[in-house]
Amino acid sequence: MLVPASVYITSMAAPVSEMKMEPCENENICTSEEVSQEGPPTEEDGSSETAEFAAEACPDSKDKAGIYRYIKDDLFTSEIFKVEIQNLPKYIGFNDIKKFLGKYGLNPHKIKLLKKQTFAFVTFKSEEERDKAMKVIHGVKWKNRQLSVRLAKPRADPIMQKRKQEEDGEQPESKRQAVHNDEEEEPLSKQISDVVTPLWQVPYEDQLKMKEEECYNVLKQLTKSTPYDVYSPETYDGHWKQLTVRTSRKGQVMAIVYFNPQKLPKEELTGLKTSLSDYFTKGLGKESGVTSLYFVEEGQRKSPHLEDLPVEHIAGDQYIYEDLLGLSFRISPHAFFQVNTLAAEVLYSAIADWAQLDQDTTVLDVCCGTGTIGISLAKRVKKVVGIELCQEAIADAKANAQLNNLDNVEFRCGKAEDIFPTLIYSFTFPSPLAIADPPRAGLHSKVIIAIRKAEHLKQLIYVSCNPKAAMNNFVDLCRAPSNRVKGRPFRPIKALAVDLFPQTPHFELVILFERMESAEAITDPSKSIEPPPAP
Repeated sequence: MLVPASVYITSMAAPVSEMKMEPCENENICTSEEVSQEGPPTEEDGSSETAEFAAEACPDSKDKAGIYRYIKDDLFTSEIFKVEIQNLPKYIGFNDIKKFLGKYGLNPHKIKLLKKQTFAFVTFKSEEERDKAMKVIHGVKWKNRQLSVRLAKPRADPIMQKRKQEEDGEQPESKRQAVHNDEEEEPLSKQISDVVTPLWQVPYEDQLKMKEEECYNVLKQLTKSTPYDVYSPETYDGHWKQLTVRTSRKGQVMAIVYFNPQKLPKEELTGLKTSLSDYFTKGLGKESGVTSLYFVEEGQRKSPHLEDLPVEHIAGDQYIYEDLLGLSFRISPHAFFQVNTLAAEVLYSAIADWAQLDQDTTVLDVCCGTGTIGISLAKRVKKVVGIELCQEAIADAKANAQLNNLDNVEFRCGKAEDIFPTLIYSFTFPSPLAIADPPRAGLHSKVIIAIRKAEHLKQLIYVSCNPKAAMNNFVDLCRAPSNRVKGRPFRPIKALAVDLFPQTPHFELVILFERMESAEAITDPSKSIEPPPAP
């Protein structure tokens, strides 16, 4: 008697080496749903798949009705090379299982995924492929679920099974199942949601954990597949230091790998870069969706700023692009761009509403990054002049002006404290407006002093991502004139907090400052700044 061989993936039991190569015990499962690559041995598709679970379906010497006779014929059937994989993650589909098996070099002939179950049946074309699957998959972790594999029995011939049931006076399984399905059919809206958004019932925090775990596993596989250790800031040993990932609403992903070369020869570094490129374009990392890959050799730093380190493009596109307020923006590896695009649109819209813009206005965009604020206002003003320290960001800003067909925008590269004082004094702007969006530490004191002295500058919109650190700037803008700080002071008129960083304590504070008409207002109690009215 030929004992059919098949594999079953279940929760961890015994290692593969301890498994008996025999059919699984009889089980009764009432529902099934087939997604396969091979048609069943039946006159109608999937008519009696559940027969393989029935007690009488075991292919032994008592198979008088011949429901398993087909496996003895000369015709090929993958049912004798069948396994069952159990403890599968929830909310996965046919393609997920196929890709997962493909990662381990397995080529399944047929995959059957049962509805609302955490196990699946997989058949192969040969005994060798089936045995390989049992050894490779058993014990593997997939989305925090440890898989196990065992043999599964072949499914019964549905025609012979039907005849046997008729002889025994039983109702065909397909009819019993149809009645059962009619009684428990789910609403159409839920069926659609399960297919289109399979995680719709999973709390968002759990979704993020699942995705984070997936990224972690990809990176862990990458670092384990190379002889280089993770860098330790305590011992200064190792190589892998950091991975920065930038994404856009267009679905583009930029990955920047920071690697300490230590004393590795250039030839070895070149080989590593090639391996990285292959990993993310042809290997397991391809599923991460990286469209732009950069490599940074970060040894002994000569500057505390990451943006001062040279980057090397090794795969994919050079840039990613983002849409903001109907405009398109190019983003380089080191260029600043707000991490929360939707909230940034709220922020920039508030700036546009507060600013008294007309065709005579000249906007001075201090610390402009890729030019987002100035470019978003350019069509409503006479001219925009941006100042930015990062050369990559300036290149992006100029490209962004061209992308959006703007000819009234210019950008200057350098420190704000070096460029702004000269710029504000040497140009006679008809109606200047300064907008500052500096790093966390705030503006350099030279910029604040220049703003105070340029009395033709009536308005300043200050965007701060760390208001406590920028408090000195706020005080110097509003304090009474002195030998160090000259010119009439400003006073805050409006303030708005925008939550660009949900689930963190950080936020952006926008303040509209207007220059006071007379310095006497500082010392005259009747002209003191009044608190805003209670809501």
